[in-house]
Formats: sequence, structure tokens, C-alpha cells
Amino acid sequence: MSDPNTPEHVIAEAAETITDECVNRLREAGYEVVKLPKPGEFSPDGAHWNDYPFVVQKGTDIFVGAKFEYVYEINSTEARNVAASLLAAARAAEEQGDQS
Repeated sequence: MSDPNTPEHVIAEAAETITDECVNRLREAGYEVVKLPKPGEFSPDGAHWNDYPFVVQKGTDIFVGAKFEYVYEINSTEARNVAASLLAAARAAEEQGDQS
């Protein structure tokens, strides 16, 4: 077992505490911090995330859909707005669940 009083251990523990505090303060201020998922597939012209709904990036275009018959083409600004709206809805649902 390593010595918890080594400088490396103390710095690592402090960094973790600071990171947690920063994330908590950002959340309290209305921000959400997420780790971006890696694409499930790559093609020569872009990347694919195969969750539901699927997301495909081709050049500067982004396609979102449940099935290929129902695909929405959006730009990067619209994609960020949709992502933010989904995160806000997820937080509101979680808070609603906490009140039940």
C-alpha cells in the first residue's frame, strides 16, 4: 500500500476534491458537464454514434434519427441546442423524481 502522505498522493487527492467541487458549482449554476462518448463506427466521410436515436456526422452535416425514414439534418449549432435541451430535460426529470 502506498503512503497517503506522499506529495503525489496529496496532490491527486486535492485535484479530485477540486474537480468535484468545480463540477458541483457548475451544476448549481445551471451547467452540465458530461464526458463525450466515442463514436461506435467510423466511415471515410464521418462518424456514427449508434445509440437511440442514432447520430451520424458527415463533414459539417449532422443527421439524427430513430430510423432512416425519419432523419433530421441539423448543423452544429442546432446539435448543441438539442443536446442542451435534452440535458435540461434529464435534470428536470431527475429533480421531479427526487420530489416524488
